[in-house]
Amino acid sequence: MDDQNRPLSFGPAQLIGWGRALLREVAFAPATIAGARRLLVGTAHLPDQLERVVAAVEGTTEPLSGSLEDVAEALAEIRDRLDHLDTVIWHLRDTLVSLIAAVPGARRALDRLPPPPPPPAAAARRSAGLARPTSATPGSTGEGQGYDAP
Repeated sequence: MDDQNRPLSFGPAQLIGWGRALLREVAFAPATIAGARRLLVGTAHLPDQLERVVAAVEGTTEPLSGSLEDVAEALAEIRDRLDHLDTVIWHLRDTLVSLIAAVPGARRALDRLPPPPPPPAAAARRSAGLARPTSATPGSTGEGQGYDAP
């Protein structure tokens, strides 16, 4: 017969043990009730504290939302300007390609020109020792060439 189907049997030892456990719980009841009372008193201020936290968070996020909107507008304006710049550069490229094709010997003259100076950011990296020279052709020393990021 397994433990679940076996009938319960109480003897004097079990009854005395049960009585002791009951007396111990009754003896600890005042301390348990006092602890519960302290917990309830401590949580009485919780709604006020939560309201102050919510007000502080709302006061902080309200100016941020306005700032984020300003940043989003500025980014949209920058994106529009970059799109316009991209269009202008492509039109300039098309014009230069047409001119080079129309002028005899223009391609050879352009190939003999020295490369343009590096952009200011690359020059700053180069002066800080962060950039390395590139070589346009195999075996070249890289003099007069552009600069790459490290």
